[in-house]
Amino acid sequence: MKMFFALASLAASVPAFAAPSVSDVEVSQIWAQKPLRVSYSLSGGDAIVTAEVFTNGFPIAAGHQLSMSGDVNRVVQDDGAVKSFVWNPPLAWWGDGRDVIAGTIDVRLSVWPTNNPPDYMVLDLDGSKNKEYFTSEDRLPLGIKSDVYRTDKFVMRRIHAKGRSFRMGASHFKERGQGSDNFIEMARHVMLTADFYIGVFEFTQAQYRKINGNKPSRFANPDCWETRPVEYVQRFHLMDHKWPNADPSIANSSEGDNKMFKKFRNATGLDWRLTLPTRAQWEYACRAGTMTPLYDGYSSTYMTNALGVSEASCRFSRNADNGGAIDEATSQSVMYDTTRGTARVGSYEPNAWGLYDMLGNVSELCHDFFNALSRYETMTVDPDGFTTSRDGYSTYRVTCGGSCRQRSIECRPSYVDSQQDWLYSSDEYVGFRPVYILP
Repeated sequence: MKMFFALASLAASVPAFAAPSVSDVEVSQIWAQKPLRVSYSLSGGDAIVTAEVFTNGFPIAAGHQLSMSGDVNRVVQDDGAVKSFVWNPPLAWWGDGRDVIAGTIDVRLSVWPTNNPPDYMVLDLDGSKNKEYFTSEDRLPLGIKSDVYRTDKFVMRRIHAKGRSFRMGASHFKERGQGSDNFIEMARHVMLTADFYIGVFEFTQAQYRKINGNKPSRFANPDCWETRPVEYVQRFHLMDHKWPNADPSIANSSEGDNKMFKKFRNATGLDWRLTLPTRAQWEYACRAGTMTPLYDGYSSTYMTNALGVSEASCRFSRNADNGGAIDEATSQSVMYDTTRGTARVGSYEPNAWGLYDMLGNVSELCHDFFNALSRYETMTVDPDGFTTSRDGYSTYRVTCGGSCRQRSIECRPSYVDSQQDWLYSSDEYVGFRPVYILP
């Protein structure tokens, strides 16, 4: 196997953008440790700069770009200073058979306006307010299966929803598990006016503890509690009951300082747009462009499978060993056995947009008040639920997607349930998945 230790020539490729843009790209090698240094100039305003490294025309896998650091994959300020970043490839890369013809390495920079960021955003949860951006899941350092994205960082996927409309709650009258108020004729025709990021995974117990400092969950196997979804929470724990989905005057005040989402915003440097999803946002992301009973593209007009979803597609009562039928005699064994109850997030196949566990595992809390479904005669723009609850007094919130205690036919994009918005109404089957709404 040929070892490569010298660069005979270096090249940089920069796509053309109107504004902002980069210029004067230079690539050099720091000979002492052999990392590469890339410098460039940014003009036209602050921007997100991402990079890919190619050898012989082939991209270097993201796993080989772990030590890429500096002015890359983040918001870079247009302050007139020369920008730079360093890539320190692992020693193994030099000998993995990727011989470089004539010593050429091609570094390609892409520039993204801050109001049109790349599809993946990774938030550090250590209070540093560090945010990184990547163009696709396969560009994530370490890879999506790494536990770092389930414990110390939170990865979010951009959903291109601006100007898009769909039938919220739509289900065919032969769809297993649907109720009389869920016929497609009664579905709500809605439009969303903003793109948003949504968690690739359900928020985990480790992430919740890192932000909020406590462990409220019941499924707490000491060997792997960190990567199971947080549960035994409800909206009271997450944000003040007066806190609407998008109201900066409340979100930026001292009200709700002890709530999880206020701490989450402070830790990540994001504003009030970091919140719970509306049901419309959640369902649009869950369906991933489909209108079939299941988001895996199930093309039949109704579910022929007596079980509804398959055991390979999500965690529900059957493959959770009837996790919902917990009594005092079996409670502890279920809570400490990862083959029962909730699963490690990301254990099942994602939908077409790379979102895991949208169905099953834990039912996901939304912003909306719960009420009986009603028909909208015209298109509704950005619905955020009812302003009052179903009985006008107590505050039930929508939960979506079903959980590990529910039957497979209840784990569908159109299925909704509710949780009462009281301090002591939590249960071990309700969690959440944050969104960040783009301006």
